[in-house]
Amino acid sequence: MNDTKKSELKQSVIAALSTFPCPVTVPEILHKLDRGDRAELTELLEEMILEGETEKFPVNRYACHHVWTSTNKERHCSRCHRIEPIKITEEEIMNTDIEILTDSQIITAELLEEEEEQDRQEAVALKAEIIKLMADFFVALGEKLYYYQQKKLYRFEAETFSAWCEQELGIKKAYAYQLIAAYKIYQNVANCRQKQKSAIADKDENDYHTVPLPTSEFQIRSLAQLPEEEWYPTWVEAVERNGSTEKPPSGKIVQAVVKEKKRVQREARANTQVERFKQGDVVRITAKYSDRLKPYHHHWGIIKQVEEFGYTVTTYKGDVEQVLHDDLTLIKQASFADTNNLLTKMQQLLESHGSDPDLAVYLHYIGTKPFPVASAVTIDIFNFLGNF
Repeated sequence: MNDTKKSELKQSVIAALSTFPCPVTVPEILHKLDRGDRAELTELLEEMILEGETEKFPVNRYACHHVWTSTNKERHCSRCHRIEPIKITEEEIMNTDIEILTDSQIITAELLEEEEEQDRQEAVALKAEIIKLMADFFVALGEKLYYYQQKKLYRFEAETFSAWCEQELGIKKAYAYQLIAAYKIYQNVANCRQKQKSAIADKDENDYHTVPLPTSEFQIRSLAQLPEEEWYPTWVEAVERNGSTEKPPSGKIVQAVVKEKKRVQREARANTQVERFKQGDVVRITAKYSDRLKPYHHHWGIIKQVEEFGYTVTTYKGDVEQVLHDDLTLIKQASFADTNNLLTKMQQLLESHGSDPDLAVYLHYIGTKPFPVASAVTIDIFNFLGNF
């Protein structure tokens, strides 16, 4: 190696060393310079180290004992600051430090796993308890309300059961009646379920699949729209549609089944010849399927006109047109003459004293009675008002 080339190489080495943090190794300098004459460069580095020309840049002539910090794509030596792509060799795998858990760490992990399993079991048990409490709540409350209503125990604090519910319990009468209906439906489902279980168990116990009981009032609220004999079959159908015998169907699923049943029943009635009402029949408007008729719900009246698809019914409030057959029930043994006479007097009083709120309440009471008949007191009141 001539002096000129040697001088150039030394300058390259010094320049390379100035870019390296300390300490630096000979292999790292060779890697940095990346020149083809590696043998000559190695000899020159050895000479420079021996002559002290690298004192400002301490050089370790041996390979660096790398301390690697790895990322996803590369690793970085914290000693020589070498950066290179990650290439895991078999030797590195064998030399990799493996963290060995101590006995205390193993015990801690086992305790955590055991605690997690205990929490899971507690969650299952508590959920079952909550569901039972919910079911017991609405069933027990409905039962007590039903008993209270049937014995008329509300009479000591209110005139009606509805008023007692609002005044003493702070609940609407509709909700009270929903709870009572839910209690009756729950008992029906439970009894039918037990009978079915006993009947099937006598033949083959393996053929019986448990039908879950309702756990909330809302789940069975819509069943009240059906006759009592259809409560359990409809509940079973909702359970099957839900696809699980472990938990009860939601109120929406039950409502959908009830709606479908009612639709089928209406279509069946429409395709069946029914005995139609005649002109002069005394009927009651039930408003089962029409919101338009709700103001006349439970009002009695007389068939004024028979039409192709309905009837015109005369009530004390006036004529109600296009009333469907399914929205009417016949009041048997009601006299047309007596009913018409009472109806006429009520219409006359409404026309002459219609602005009186007390009279309106009284006429509504007479107009929604189970049977269209006026007592002697009512006739006297009507006569007095008629002459007033």
